[in-house]
Amino acid sequence: MEDHKFTINDQKWLWRYSSLKGSAEGWTEFATRKVLIHEKLKGRARLECEIHEGLHASLGPAISESAITSAAADIARILHSLGYRRLPPESLSG
Repeated sequence: MEDHKFTINDQKWLWRYSSLKGSAEGWTEFATRKVLIHEKLKGRARLECEIHEGLHASLGPAISESAITSAAADIARILHSLGYRRLPPESLSG
C-alpha cells in the first residue's frame, strides 16, 4: 500500500499501512512523525484506528490513551452511522 504524507500542526507526517507485530492495530511515533496502521484492518475498525492515530498525531502525547480511545470510538461510530466509507484506492487522488 502507498505511503501518504500529511501536514498536521504545521509538521509533515508519514502515514503508512503495514503489518504490525503483537496486538497493536495502530501506532504513532512522535519522534519520527510517523503513523502506522495495521494493513489488515477493514471497515469501521479501520476508520476507528485511523481516527485514533490521527488524534494522537494532532493532539500530542500529553492526552491520555483512554481519552483518545473514547473520542475515536465516538467519532468513528458517528461517521459510520452517517454513511462514511472508504473509497477504492483507484478513486483517491493525492
